[in-house]
Amino acid sequence: MKVKFNDFFNNLINVIYGFLVIIGILGASNRLLGVFTNNLSSKGVLILDVVAVIGVLIFKFRKKIPMKRISILLGILLVAWQMYIVKTCSGFSTWDPGIVMLTATEHFSKVWVNINQYFSTNPNMIPLLLIEHGLWCLFNKPNLTVFTVALGMLNILLIDISLVMISISIKKMFESSMISNTANLFGLIIMGITPWMCIIYSDNIAFFLAAVELLIISLWKEKSNKGKLLLSAILGVVFIVDLLIKPSTIIFFIGIAVIAIFNFKKIKFTKKSLVYLITFAIAFLAIGTGYKALQSNNSLVKINKSEALPLSHFAAMGIQGNGGYSLKDVETDDAIKNPQQRNCAAQKRWRKRYNNMGGLGGYERFLVNKQSVNLAMGSMDWGCEGIFLTPFNQSKKAKATLPRKLFTSNDGIAHIYTPSFFVFVQFFWCLGLILMLGAVLDKRVVSQLLKIIFIGFCAFLLLFESGRSRYLIQFLPFIFTLIGIGNAKIKMLYRKIKEILN
Repeated sequence: MKVKFNDFFNNLINVIYGFLVIIGILGASNRLLGVFTNNLSSKGVLILDVVAVIGVLIFKFRKKIPMKRISILLGILLVAWQMYIVKTCSGFSTWDPGIVMLTATEHFSKVWVNINQYFSTNPNMIPLLLIEHGLWCLFNKPNLTVFTVALGMLNILLIDISLVMISISIKKMFESSMISNTANLFGLIIMGITPWMCIIYSDNIAFFLAAVELLIISLWKEKSNKGKLLLSAILGVVFIVDLLIKPSTIIFFIGIAVIAIFNFKKIKFTKKSLVYLITFAIAFLAIGTGYKALQSNNSLVKINKSEALPLSHFAAMGIQGNGGYSLKDVETDDAIKNPQQRNCAAQKRWRKRYNNMGGLGGYERFLVNKQSVNLAMGSMDWGCEGIFLTPFNQSKKAKATLPRKLFTSNDGIAHIYTPSFFVFVQFFWCLGLILMLGAVLDKRVVSQLLKIIFIGFCAFLLLFESGRSRYLIQFLPFIFTLIGIGNAKIKMLYRKIKEILN
């Protein structure tokens, strides 16, 4: 019996996807066990016991709980909690967000790096700089504290709208409340109740853009020609913004292209399809051209394009240590002024590190470890960059608030979640990764697309700078959806086994 090529392709995707997820499960489980056994106090264990009992009771009597009636109240409580986090935890980040913030608010003398060189070597920071500067001017140039809190409130809006879009998208795509509810639960735990709205950075914007992409997929079939023209234009805008702010996020579009190639016999390319592509291109070029003019004529920084770091720089950085950021690599390449020489030096550094690993076998071992590190933390590595976040309010009263106890350390700086909250979030992250495995049982095209996006994203992080779970934020909408799909498939499999046994 001949195996169809599409079946072979789907099976290959599932094998790669499953392998990557299993490595993530091992890494995440190791972190959970380590913190539980080494850092969690007896009081923390008892608190988690109470939370577990409450969780079990809610799950057991879930059908009797009038969720539709109390959903508005829960939504209000969630927003109130998020605003409380912003009020108590907003502060300054002594790494990339801080550099962008100080430059955007024209505190040039306080920036600890050469800002022209910084933005020249990191051009993906310029859109964020221009957005923040525009908002700062719009808000009548408030002081740093007030502006940071205001942006934190905007981040709440960005995250919550994203979570709503994810929920709507899943309901439209799969017509399953189980998949939607599961994704909602994990979205709330990983992003909704956590303090990521206090970090003024491009991660939350990328999270929002991924949710928009998910929504466009769900709306495409039901829209008229005019509606599809609008969606095409929005996709064009999203593509250029992705490319400018987080280049790795264009993997979504690569995934669509792969699905189209392997399903070309089923797809009918008509004149309307061509019009959609032209609309996409026009929107892309219009925003791209406008941005280019804005970048060249901004009054904040002078950009020298020859100083931009090449891809080889990030590839070389991604093959040392755990594959994370290396200040030494940045300083080495910054010192080389000729772009061609800089690229050659980075390539040479990559080859040297590859050979020092012992060739292919050593490199494979390194990549397995890197994958486990990339997917290890449900906290998204909160507190693991520079001096991550120093809240503005350092009074005893502020330090005594619940958000500060959960998200900052005794020195008043955000290093890691408090052990009990970390274990709570990490447990759900491990559970989510396990549920993701169930998605291999789903053969729907949209599920294949989501798995391809996940594989592509993991491949990008393995090849280039990563070594942090923070990089997952930009793809969490797709991950939450895969968790929901996996949960539904596992439950369906459980029912079938139960029927057979009975």
